[in-house]
Parts: sequence; structure tokens; C-alpha cells
Amino acid sequence: MANSIDQMMGLISNNDGLMRSNLYLVTLPPSNIIQTGELNLLCKSVSIPGRQLQTTQRQVGMVTRNIATGYANTDLTMTFRLMNNPKVLDYFNSWQSAAVDRENLEVGYYNDYVRDIQISILKKGVGLPLFKKQFEIPLPSNIRNRLPTIGPINFAQGEIDLNLLTDDKIAYKVRILEAYPTSLMGLSLSDDNENGLVDLTVSFSFKDWTSEEAESPSGFINTLFEIFDKFKI
Repeated sequence: MANSIDQMMGLISNNDGLMRSNLYLVTLPPSNIIQTGELNLLCKSVSIPGRQLQTTQRQVGMVTRNIATGYANTDLTMTFRLMNNPKVLDYFNSWQSAAVDRENLEVGYYNDYVRDIQISILKKGVGLPLFKKQFEIPLPSNIRNRLPTIGPINFAQGEIDLNLLTDDKIAYKVRILEAYPTSLMGLSLSDDNENGLVDLTVSFSFKDWTSEEAESPSGFINTLFEIFDKFKI
């Protein structure tokens, strides 16, 4: 177990770090009510659907086994922050009305109201440490912590952050097929919480979901890592 920490750090480093729950991108169908990018910004949380294998028991002689017969998907849920401009509410009410028109009491055609949704878990661009000797300045920590950040260089931390030079990459991508909002949860209001915000939770039904592999680092980043590794930086 002596090398377990080093092994864990090496494992994490070789696989582009740990997946972060707060780095995600939600791409919902476009609408003239609100932009897709605004919906992503207002999406407070999202649960990527799970998948449960369905089984049945089969007995052969004295032995009983569970045999897979199919699978079932769990519903997709998202929670959105609401603004005083009710564009988010209008967006989902309009989407639901395409399925069931409450005014005319008519049900829409399935292909007219189902849409694909994409959920991406992101990984940040590369942050690389500078040579420590460049920052061996005899300054008290309270002064050093006030040093500015200029472009990608953080003088206080002794770090160069290439996030400004490289876009966030996708670690894991899920496409929700033929989805539509089946449930808009009620809004919870209370005068006991003076500074409370109002959230909207939406549940979606869908046909199925598929996943895609992570994007590989760019050639520039790979080359940069090889150079740093060669010179033990």
C-alpha cells in the first residue's frame, strides 16, 4: 500500500483527471421563446438517465437463474432557475402544448413534439505549473496572494492556465432520443424564506439514450505533454 497514493495520482493523471459534477452542458431543442444557450445557463441540475436490465427467473432442474429479457430507462429530470421574465415556463408550456393542446383538447402527432436532447459532461482545458524558481520571490504570503492574473498566467499561484487557449473538452456525451416534457413540477413558494429562489423541475419521457466516447486531446496538447515529460517539467 506504500505506493497506493502515487498509483492513484498516476491513474487520475493518465486519464485526464476526475469527472466533475458541476461541469456540464445541456442542449435543448431551439425555440423562438428562449435561446438554447440561455436554457443551459439556467439549468441548475440534470440527472443523466440510468438503465435497468429486466430479468425473469428460469429454473432448470434444481438451479434457478435470472435471465435478462430486456431493459428499462429511468426518466430524465432537469431543474431550472426561474427569472422574473417567465421565458423558461413559457418554453416548456409551449412544448407540452404541442403534445396536448389544452385549449382545443387535441392530442398532437408523436413526431411533432418529440425532440432529441444532448447532455455533455465537460473537462476543463489544461493547467500547467510554471518553474517554481521563477516565483521564488521573498514576499509575505498576504502580498504574494494579491499578485494579479495576466492572461493565462496566475502569478499568485505560480501557474499558467491554458483554459484561455483551449476550449473545454467533452468527457462524456449522452443523446436522449425522442424526448418530451411529461411533468412540470409545481413551484414552491414561501414567505419564510426571504431570499429564496424559485426553481422549476421538469421530467422527460423518451424512447432511448445513447452515449459517445470522450474527445481525445488535441495534437498540440499531446505534443506539449510529451515535451514536458521529456524534460521532467
